[in-house]
Amino acid sequence: MYALVLQNSIKERYTDEEQQRNRLRFIHIVGSIVILLESLPMSQLFMLFGGAHFESQEELEGVLQTLHSVIDIPEDANNPVQTLHLSFRDFLLDPDRCFHRQFWVDEEQANQTLAVDCLRLMSSSLQKNMCGLTSFGTRKAEIDVTVIENAFSPAVQYACRHWAEHASRESMTEFQQSSLAYEFVHECRLFATNFRHVIEKAPEQLYVSAILFSPMQSSVRQTFASSVPRWIRLRPQLHETWGPSLQTIECSYVVECACFVQGDRLIATYFSPKPHEKPSAQLEIWDAQTGERQTNLLPITGDSEKIIKLSADGLTVVLVSDNVLKFWDIAKRDFRFVLQKGHSLIVCAELSGDNNFLAVGYEGGTIQLYDTKAGDRRNKLEGHSDRITGLEFSPDSKIIATSSLNAVLRLWNVQNGSLLHTVEGLYTYHWDSSIIAFSSDGKLLAVALESYAIQVWDVAVGKVELNLEITETAGRPGQIVFSPNGEVLALLFLDSVQLWDMRTGVCISMLTGSNVVAFSPDGELFASGSTTDQVRVWNMQKDELHCTLDGHTEYLDTLNFSEDGRTLLSGSGDLTARVWDIQRGSRHPSESNEPVGNVYNVTFSKDGKGVVLLSSSGVQVFDFETGDCRLRSDGSIVSFSSEGQLVMITSDYDTRVFDLQTGSHSILPDGNLYTLSTDGQLAAFKYKKNAIRIWNIPHDEETVCFSHNQGDIYEMVFSTDSELLASLSQNQIGIWNIRTGKCISGGNFPAADHHHLSSVTFSPNNEFFAVVCYGMGCENTLKLWDVRAARLRFKFGWDLWFNNKIVFGPDSRLVAVVSDHDGYGILVWNTQTGERILKLSPSDDSRVEFLAGIDALFIDGKPYATGTAEFTESEVARYSRSISDLQIDVSRTWVTKSSEPILWLPPERRPGRYEVWGNQMAISSDNGLITFLTFNDEVES
Repeated sequence: MYALVLQNSIKERYTDEEQQRNRLRFIHIVGSIVILLESLPMSQLFMLFGGAHFESQEELEGVLQTLHSVIDIPEDANNPVQTLHLSFRDFLLDPDRCFHRQFWVDEEQANQTLAVDCLRLMSSSLQKNMCGLTSFGTRKAEIDVTVIENAFSPAVQYACRHWAEHASRESMTEFQQSSLAYEFVHECRLFATNFRHVIEKAPEQLYVSAILFSPMQSSVRQTFASSVPRWIRLRPQLHETWGPSLQTIECSYVVECACFVQGDRLIATYFSPKPHEKPSAQLEIWDAQTGERQTNLLPITGDSEKIIKLSADGLTVVLVSDNVLKFWDIAKRDFRFVLQKGHSLIVCAELSGDNNFLAVGYEGGTIQLYDTKAGDRRNKLEGHSDRITGLEFSPDSKIIATSSLNAVLRLWNVQNGSLLHTVEGLYTYHWDSSIIAFSSDGKLLAVALESYAIQVWDVAVGKVELNLEITETAGRPGQIVFSPNGEVLALLFLDSVQLWDMRTGVCISMLTGSNVVAFSPDGELFASGSTTDQVRVWNMQKDELHCTLDGHTEYLDTLNFSEDGRTLLSGSGDLTARVWDIQRGSRHPSESNEPVGNVYNVTFSKDGKGVVLLSSSGVQVFDFETGDCRLRSDGSIVSFSSEGQLVMITSDYDTRVFDLQTGSHSILPDGNLYTLSTDGQLAAFKYKKNAIRIWNIPHDEETVCFSHNQGDIYEMVFSTDSELLASLSQNQIGIWNIRTGKCISGGNFPAADHHHLSSVTFSPNNEFFAVVCYGMGCENTLKLWDVRAARLRFKFGWDLWFNNKIVFGPDSRLVAVVSDHDGYGILVWNTQTGERILKLSPSDDSRVEFLAGIDALFIDGKPYATGTAEFTESEVARYSRSISDLQIDVSRTWVTKSSEPILWLPPERRPGRYEVWGNQMAISSDNGLITFLTFNDEVES
């Protein structure tokens, strides 16, 4: 019947050439219609594949007008064109049934043609910011669906969604033979999987963060070089090529476990709290190739789930609350059954390797086995007298090992529930889990004992085969892992891993700084995760390091290899899981931006040209413009001269002044409490208890030495012109002339009515100095002293304490004090009249700055008027090169400008510490990487 319809569709009056042309059109059009994954209206069909072959939509309709008996062509132009019967599709695609070869549709060729049509339409239709978003930080959830529908026609949407699927259904031999094309698509996949999270959340970041943080020589970056944002500059330079990270999965919880399931097709990430912890358990399933979250595969969990177990085949999820068991069938997307278990508290659960049994451990010491297929109770295992702390099935699921808080291990026959063996003296890790592990063949069982020993039992005969003695200094292990062939046993301690040879009982290797491990399925590779953020992969046969994987910013919690051993999955406390290409990791060079250690402070130099990082590695000074490290030194206290050329660093051994331009340095005499003058020419330091020495740095000689006779000095500050020095003791202030060593105006400034002084600061014109006076049982105040007259000018009362910051206006007319005692607040006073101008309560850690030419105080870049004169936004912009409205948001994921998100930071670039100077931002990540960003005045839209 179908053959007759098709023959009648080609009119006899056509010439042979016209019939051939129409036949090709038929195969193209009808062949595409029958393999479409979504039906489209006539106008969209013309847009998708007609424009390249037909001059008008009417011409396309003419091809289909004789096929009304097999294809539904609705009168309403908005309704889709589709075949009337699926059997018509089957007929066209089957060469045995469609014996008229001129009508047979080669499915492979049709998919290839349709993939090309999709790519052609995308190339001609897609452009930057099609939805007209006004902000780079606009979230996808904020975009109205009608905006998307108006911007993307159904044909364009179809092409975007399905081109790759049509391409994958055709023969890829010719495509794969083109190395350039294959590499470009491979890099596109890396680009998409590494930045999928932000592209889905805030699409415009595709043109900002995703391109900016792509490797310098990646094909994607090179192809779209014109789209690299010009309003952001990033230093130091990134890698030239993609690293071993295939994709990053961002979660909202610590990734306690991450594993491949269903033949490496999916990834499961989950977190199960300890019995005494409050958070509910979390489980998510992800596509291993694309990183897409499979939200429709999992049940909606509540706040009561404490334990989540995923079956080895990835098809069943067990949810356990205090006394309820729920079995979720992933394939059917429904609960298989739900069991209510009375009032006995469930403390642990485990699925057997064959997924036929679920073992549930209770607070009272009993274990109940369940048939997972029907939900029926099987054997009840009784004998323990305390809380169950461990459940472990043998690999063949015939034996289960159970342990309890009273340090007893029992082995049971799963089928009949009979007791096989008992082991006493068991060690219980953190009082809630026992350390036991079966070998992969199930013949051996390793048990950690309280006596700092590991016993390896022959399961069949119930006797100890090997006794491994651990030194007490090493501690007790938190986990035991057998290699796949059972020849090596890994013992995981708090911050180290020991590898033991099971044939000799000898420790063959010890890895410090590691606390999680995994063996590849063939046993050739061994991965260890550090207690910081690094993954190391070792070649067991060659006994050498295979590769190092950097990217996490917190400790590693889990490692698992894929079935083929070519991919490694890691989960971390930084709330991410990462998929790694092991072979690419062995070829990839380490980050040119060398890790700087555990950074605890980031500071700009006074001119903004240098960045100082104080870390566990000491002091490192970077050139902000180039990202190059200019200086590395031991030390913990750093001071810059005003022009940023000289830097003084104090360590436990000495104090040195470095010239960053020449690389030379000088060592200052012994002392403490070193202070560098503003011009960098002088250094003041305490000598003995109350003597002060002034040292001329260029001449390497003492200028003057004088004594402060009012107690032990604990703070010294130079005036802005480097002519005066203020010294603080417990309740006295000394103002000294640097040239003469004399205390000016005849004596010290008394402050006997207070217990402590802090935060002494000179005004820019050196006419005043301000100091905070505080103490228990007294009035806490800010005192403003007239330097030359040596008299108290004003006393400003407020609830101040020792941790304060004093900021003068550029003309010395205003002074602001920032206090975080009993809440966070800012007060501003007029130094001429003593009048209080402002009282504000911004968020903690706000940046407080004055700006020359503007009568305002800037808090995190936002101006607050401090006088009667009004100012415009253009005036603020003209004067505000050194005033910044850049911040990192609360989640430490976005850089914001004027509270608007403008740049998403990849997980490995997120700040542990950061600092802002004008339009510059220096970020130190917890993994030791540094990122320097410069933002132009105007953010492009």
